[in-house]
Amino acid sequence: MTPDFCKQACRDCDTSCSGNPLWKCGGTQRVQVFGPPPSSPAVGNNVISRCRPWCVTADADTTNPKWGQCELGGHQAAGISSWDVRCDCPPGKIGPGCDQLCPSWTYGNGCRRNCTCNQNTTSFCNPSNGQCVCLPGYQGSRCESQCPTGKYGKDCTSTCQCIAQSLCDPADGTCSCQPGFYGHNCAFPCEKGRFGANCSQTCASCNHGTCSPVDGLCECFPGFKLPFCDEMCDPKNFGQDCEQECKCNGQPCNPISSRCMCGPGYLGYSCETQCPIGQCGQDCLTTCSCQQGFGCDPVSCFCNCGPGYVGQFCELSCPAQSRSFGQSCQFTSNCAPTNTASINVSTGGCTCKNGFYGSKCHVPCLTGLYGYNCSQTCTCRNGATCNPVDGTCECAPGFTGNDCSQTCPSGFYGNLCQSRCPAQCGVSCHFVDGSCNCQNGTPCKCPANSAGRTTKCLSTCGCLNGLCEDNKSCTCSSGWEGAKCDTHCPPLTFGSDCFGVCTCQFGSCNPVTGECMCASGYTGLRCDQPCTNNTFGPNCEFKCPDCGIFSLPGCDFITGACACITGYTGPTCRRPCHTNTYGDGCSKICNCQNNGVCDNVSGKCSCPPGFTGETCLSVCPTGYYGDKCAKQCSCGPYGAGCTPDEGLCMCQPGFTGVKCRESCPVGMYGAKCTSPCLCDSTTSLCSPADGTCTCNSGYTGAACQSEVIICEHDSGSLTCPSG
Repeated sequence: MTPDFCKQACRDCDTSCSGNPLWKCGGTQRVQVFGPPPSSPAVGNNVISRCRPWCVTADADTTNPKWGQCELGGHQAAGISSWDVRCDCPPGKIGPGCDQLCPSWTYGNGCRRNCTCNQNTTSFCNPSNGQCVCLPGYQGSRCESQCPTGKYGKDCTSTCQCIAQSLCDPADGTCSCQPGFYGHNCAFPCEKGRFGANCSQTCASCNHGTCSPVDGLCECFPGFKLPFCDEMCDPKNFGQDCEQECKCNGQPCNPISSRCMCGPGYLGYSCETQCPIGQCGQDCLTTCSCQQGFGCDPVSCFCNCGPGYVGQFCELSCPAQSRSFGQSCQFTSNCAPTNTASINVSTGGCTCKNGFYGSKCHVPCLTGLYGYNCSQTCTCRNGATCNPVDGTCECAPGFTGNDCSQTCPSGFYGNLCQSRCPAQCGVSCHFVDGSCNCQNGTPCKCPANSAGRTTKCLSTCGCLNGLCEDNKSCTCSSGWEGAKCDTHCPPLTFGSDCFGVCTCQFGSCNPVTGECMCASGYTGLRCDQPCTNNTFGPNCEFKCPDCGIFSLPGCDFITGACACITGYTGPTCRRPCHTNTYGDGCSKICNCQNNGVCDNVSGKCSCPPGFTGETCLSVCPTGYYGDKCAKQCSCGPYGAGCTPDEGLCMCQPGFTGVKCRESCPVGMYGAKCTSPCLCDSTTSLCSPADGTCTCNSGYTGAACQSEVIICEHDSGSLTCPSG
């Protein structure tokens, strides 16, 4: 066969072709020769025919092509004469006799299609239909997916038997135990003192704690510190690994129970309450011995003497002779020494002697006033002098009586009415100067209700605190009014006949002069200016006391009382609100439950560990614990929750330990491992969860106490052991 023929092989040909039918076209290239079979397949026969439809296949390197055979599922091509052996192979097979499978990762008719299987996870690709046959541990049309959790094996049809969060090999189901467990299905926690993968390692000493079966690290009992559980928590920490802070108002707590250990001066679940007034020391059991009603330091029991008092028990007031006052008697009063009755040892305020007034007792009473702070009005008449101390009247010549309202009795005149009328006047003379009385118009004689010398008579009109002339009405002295000048001026008026109007805004005025006398807290000519610059009292003469850091600036401008900020109380605002009170003046009642601590300012509750809510009424939700319920329980897969306050683990039946990682000791089972097993320890294993007995081979019964009887048979009869 010529090279041209080789190129035309298996094509539609329009011309005749001839040549050697077994011509080698190069390598193992297959050629097809057309035409009826020769009578003999000997080399050298000529084939002359049209290219179609007759064909036979052969390897180019063989001299004996096979005629009429189709192997490995091939069949004679349709429409071909019986002597024609051209083969049509089924999907997945190739070759002259269909005796070869498709090459790897191909399939179908003529192996012309590529498999879509993941070659790393596929055992093989079906050469007939391209279906992927997965390796154990994989599934999917292209073997693209690993077995889901809990499944393994061929087509992922087998169920894993691994427990305790161990890993299951998706190919053969072998369990890979998590650290802390062992056994073919990882069902057994490490025994005490062992840890790690398959429990192969030995724990170090953990003193007041246990060794973690997972990583061998110590897990301390509550109240002890890592890493070796050999030291107790610091004073202000407690609980598991000393992670929690004591809620004891700065005081220490029991490192295990978290109970506050209040120092001197404090009480309450959280040491939030200072000792009541009058009590002090540890547990507030000591009674203060302070005098004057003063309290003591709740911690040291030292007396907190108020302004004006000193001494170990506040038994001494500031010495009067030193004119000192204030805290520790450190200030000196500016009261006028001779006019002052006493000094307020607390504020330095002056208490004036009768007859004086003013912040320094430096002003004598105005005319017509007398007594304490010149607050009383004299009743003296007829020009008498009023004693500013006690208001007694010193009568003018010619008058007598307590208020000098009476003229001298007939026959007497002058100072204290002690002088007798001159003889020439008979028994009647002028009660003032002793001159003889005269009648009206007649020398030395005046009518009744008149007096005079020679020919001039003056009418007294019956005026008690005033005069009138020529028989007219009375003209009253300053501070008096009425037809006979017998009535004091009403409030807010002053002067002659009380015609003057007081202009004092916050105070009273002198009924004689109209001078303003300011009320406490005001100053100025008209008493219209409130006290400023830390002053208070009448005319703002007093300085505010030291009210401490928990007060508003200054003091009450009228009384000098300290104005405490919200949440504090006391004369100098140094005490927080008592238990269960808060707000302005500590007047509101707290509503905190379960020993919650009430904020003395806002009333907001600070809940103890394990409680939450506005009033601390709710227990932490399951799985959470501690302050504000912000911490999650950490008790491992065998925990059944934890205590809401300290986070102590509560284990499932069959487990124990700080974090429930230890199996019950041998022979015990159940909740807290408190129930003794009833199984025969020599013939069985006891389930630490429920006490169920798993018998060894050869034993049976609820407690595996009975041996299984095995009978032997021989020649159709059974022979049992004795019994």
